[in-house]
Order: sequence, then C-alpha cells, then structure tokens
Amino acid sequence: MKTAIVIVNNLLRQDSPAASIEMELLEELSGKGIRIIAFCSSLGTLNTPSQSYNTVIIKESKIWKYIFAAIRFVLPDLLYLPDYHRWTCGRRMEKQIRKILKKEKIDYIHSFSNECSCHLTALHLHRDFNIPWIATFFDSWTDEPSRKFVTGFFKEKDKKMEERVARNSTAIVHNNKGIANLWKKRYGEEIANKTKVIPLNVNFGKLKKGILDKANKECVTISHIGTFYEHRDASVFIEAVNLFCKQYPQLRKKIRVMFIGTVLNSDLAKIKKLNLIDIFDIKGRLPAEECNQYYLNSDIFLSTAGLEFEKITFPSKIVKYLYFGKPILGITPPETVMELELREAGHRCYTPSDLDGIVRYLYDAVTDYQSLCDFNLDFWKKFSTDDIGRRYISLIDNLS
Repeated sequence: MKTAIVIVNNLLRQDSPAASIEMELLEELSGKGIRIIAFCSSLGTLNTPSQSYNTVIIKESKIWKYIFAAIRFVLPDLLYLPDYHRWTCGRRMEKQIRKILKKEKIDYIHSFSNECSCHLTALHLHRDFNIPWIATFFDSWTDEPSRKFVTGFFKEKDKKMEERVARNSTAIVHNNKGIANLWKKRYGEEIANKTKVIPLNVNFGKLKKGILDKANKECVTISHIGTFYEHRDASVFIEAVNLFCKQYPQLRKKIRVMFIGTVLNSDLAKIKKLNLIDIFDIKGRLPAEECNQYYLNSDIFLSTAGLEFEKITFPSKIVKYLYFGKPILGITPPETVMELELREAGHRCYTPSDLDGIVRYLYDAVTDYQSLCDFNLDFWKKFSTDDIGRRYISLIDNLS
C-alpha cells in the first residue's frame, strides 16, 4: 500500500465548490489502496471529515481574515503571494508534515489548488525530502482573473512562483486541454511531457436519470440550471427566442424556458421588454436536491460562455448536463473549453453572433427533436469518480 501526504487547504470548507470534488477523489483513491494523510485548514464552516482516510486540521485563527482584509486596502498584492493562507496556516502545516516525513516512508506528496499556497508548501517538502510530487490545478494560477495585482513587482514574483512549481513538480494535472496547451507554450516541452489532463470528477451515484425520449414534444422545455454572470449571460439566447417567435409565431406556444439560479437584472429586463414573460419561467436559486427534478424534466439544456478566461477553465456545470443525457445548446465564442467538450460529445454550439443558427436550432427542437439527439450518451462516464480514480492510480504508479 502506498502512502500519500495530501495538501488541500479547502478540503472541508462548506463554501468551497471544490471541496466535495476533492473529498470524493480522495475517498476513491483510498478505496483503490492509497493510504492518505490529508492536511487542511480549520477556517470556515467545515464538513465532517471522511472516515476513509486520515484528515489533519490545522488551526487557522479567524482574526487573520480581518487583518488581511485591512491589508487589502493598503497593498492588496500581499494577499496573492501566493495567498494569505501561506502565512496563517501554511507554515504550521509544513512543520507538522516535516515531522511525519522524518518518521515514516511517504511514497508521494499531492497538492491541490486553490489555494496556490498548497503547491508552495509541497514545493518546499519535495525539495528537502526528494519525494515525488503531484500538483493538481483545479483552476489556473497566474491566469486566474480574480488575482488582480496592482504592482508589476509582485506580479512578477507570483509568476516566478508558478514557474518554480511547474518545473519542480514530478507531475502536473490540469483539468482541461486549454490550460495544458497554454503551459506548454509558456514553459516548453519538458513541462508538457509531465502534464496530464484529467477532468474534474463527479460522483453520480446518488443521482437517478431517465431514458432519453427522442419523440417530438408538445412543448419543448429548455433549462439553464446554474448562475448567470456578466459576459456569461442569457442575452443572446433571449434575443434568439424573440427572433424565433417573430419568424414562427405559430410555434410560440411550443417552447418554454426555465431559468433555475441567479439571473442578471439586465436579462430579466430584456425578457420583459420583448414581451417574452409567457415563455420564460424564472425559478431563482434552489437547493441542489430540488434541481434534480428540473434536470429530469428538461428536454434541452442551455449553457453559455463569454469570458476570455473560459478558454482555460473547465465548465463544471455541463458535467451534470452530460450525465442527464439531453441535447445541450451551447452559446460560446470559439475555442472555449465548453465548446471543445460539447462538440466532442456531439452537441451543437453557436457563437454569440450566430442568431440565425440558434433560431434554426430552436426550430429543429420543436419540429424535429430527434435530429438533436445524435450525441454520445456515455460521454459523462469520463468524469465519473471511478474513472478519474483509475487515471490517478495510473499516474501514481508511474511516479519516479
């Protein structure tokens, strides 16, 4: 049995979207024969630690949140070097891990970000103990738009930290080809050769899905389940629905749109202005359990993109779309990760400027639904925790 030290600061945090992904992955690896000692922070409202592996919670005082909040007004760059958790718990975490490394044989170190300080801690341990190290990136480092440096000086220091991690880690895991290709251009073939693209894992075990009914519908239900953001909004889709209704007024009653989650005020205003209130049903934010009925009862899922960052960011929302096995309408600029994944699965994508294409899709949806159903119903399996676990085990077995 191999033993791993895992450094994942947000592992138990209830407000972290990545926490459940990390916990399920570690449980899967534990079930496949890896003995795991996971280190995380105590800050925030925490989930119950898993019984499948050992979790060490490093005390992190809440006072630091307020101290660094004050620092943000003076010099916000200090929050990103690589992040303030390096100072509030990272050093104590590293000290405790060093004690373990001196006492027992550890086969490899595995660090996850965010936060980036997890990788910096792993870098120091890898350097001093010469233990193989996997660095998994759920999000990019220097390309993350929320890390807005004020000064060029600190931004350059941050870039050098990223490069040190890239060059010194034994293996790098990115969750999509976009960021992997960017790092290849940035750091060269040596880094590309030790980079593996392993998607985000999702545990579908508790979700029940129906069988795809390809028959034409009396009324087609198109659903967006998730949050809209600026530049990742519903504006183009709303305009396409309006154009569809003008071109095919006799089909207006055959289309219904459900928005489950936060909708921008600008989109709500557009729906009202274009007199589409009878078509759009705004449900607002709902608990995850309640969303399942909308996954099951939808005929088509809508997914939008528009941020430059989405060319290197994996759109986790579409994984559930893929699992529930309905046609997906993608509206996205070219070369986003979302477009690449949806096209590979056999779904249709349109650029925001292609209103006519989106209208044709809506026409097909209400007149020839079966024509939209020629996609890979098993594509979701590549995101299953079991499959992702096997890919990680293969990577671990080949560490040197």
